[in-house]
Amino acid sequence: MGRQGAYYLNGYTQYSAKHFGVENAQPDPGWSSWKATLNTYNYRNLTIRHHPGTFAEYVGDYSTNVLNEIGVKVVRRQESEPKPFFLWLSHIAPHVGLPHEPDDPKRLPTPNVDHRDRDTFSDLGNVRSPAFNQSDMSGTPAAVRKLPKFGKKMSRQIREFRQQRVESLQAVDRGIRRLVGTLRETGQLRETVIIFTSDNGYSLGEHRLPKGKILPYQEIENTPLYMRGPGIPSDRVVNDPVSMSTDLAPTILDLTDTPAPYQPDGISLNDLVHHPGPSNRHVVVEAWRPGGAPLYTGLRTERYLYVKYATGEVELYDLHRDPHQLDSLARDPKYRDIRKELAKKLAIMHDCRGRGCHELPDPGRAAAR
Repeated sequence: MGRQGAYYLNGYTQYSAKHFGVENAQPDPGWSSWKATLNTYNYRNLTIRHHPGTFAEYVGDYSTNVLNEIGVKVVRRQESEPKPFFLWLSHIAPHVGLPHEPDDPKRLPTPNVDHRDRDTFSDLGNVRSPAFNQSDMSGTPAAVRKLPKFGKKMSRQIREFRQQRVESLQAVDRGIRRLVGTLRETGQLRETVIIFTSDNGYSLGEHRLPKGKILPYQEIENTPLYMRGPGIPSDRVVNDPVSMSTDLAPTILDLTDTPAPYQPDGISLNDLVHHPGPSNRHVVVEAWRPGGAPLYTGLRTERYLYVKYATGEVELYDLHRDPHQLDSLARDPKYRDIRKELAKKLAIMHDCRGRGCHELPDPGRAAAR
């Protein structure tokens, strides 16, 4: 995607000012048209550097609606174009952003909500996960274990935080409906594959985290992933571990019969959809601290999550028996063999390449019963 590829979202404002000033956008390798946002986290003061086109400001317009309109225009423009097209549309919601609103909780930054959606989910209620404000944190690393339990005041703020996140997504939902409707109106829907996902999950009070997206817990690691298109069964559900960061590119290449320039670490989800069944695939999970210092690396199997922190601390969860990750098995002698096996597999996959990242023997056969 060229040297600008890493700057389409975070950091693009500074990058754009340094390299282009206020002039029109420069060509970017790999894209016939691109529209990179500046002031991305300000929902009502969005600026877009268009190419081809001009440098445009959308002061006062709700950014989700602006991007929805751009997506619809692209689809309509492609109606008369015989060549297939690829559209990548990214919304900021439900990320935090400006401007602030009078009912924002004091300690939790929230997204800005479109006027028509404000307070439409006031009856949403509290987070119902058993991990919410978790009582026993004895099996977690010291940095997590020291998080204090929060009281009713913070619980109320989390409820408002959650409500505003859901409300901010209503404009995204309307945009998706418009996009699919436009594809249908223009006769392109039957030949179009739609992939819907998100960049990460989020903690809303689970494991004593009022907010956050770094730690290796289900509400943070799990993200929505839907595929719709020709040849994809509408009733198919895939439960295999999937990695968005490595699997989406080979999936799109496979769907378009485009050869990869090298053997990718990920797999085609299209193949997974059409050939479901038992799988021994494992997925690496990892995170870094701000500044680049490693925080942890881990391995996710169909059943287990094994995590080793930079401090040497370990977490192990049986996700079948303990889906909310309330009881780490890292010190349970019944799971010693599983820990050893997963540690070996993690060491192999930590530096894997290509097909070596696709599948390994399943350590779950040694599971404690």
